[in-house]
Amino acid sequence: MYDGRQETLNPAVVALVPLAHARSGEIGPATIVDRLMGVMIAEARRCLEEGVIKSPDDVDFALLSGAGFPAFRGGLMKYANRRG
Repeated sequence: MYDGRQETLNPAVVALVPLAHARSGEIGPATIVDRLMGVMIAEARRCLEEGVIKSPDDVDFALLSGAGFPAFRGGLMKYANRRG
């Protein structure tokens, strides 16, 4: 409760996440990582298509050196290629 009000789920968020998964606990760490990485990969691909970035290596270098992307993954685009 917050200020005497009962907490409720945001309907817009509920529409994005099936309640069966949210209630049963089926969404685990691997699924969360996969979904978040998917968003980053899609944005990087969009930037490549629009010519904002010249090559996938530029994406990898920028994220490894500037954003703290985990080096053991080799870079976002290398991760994306392994992921399929």
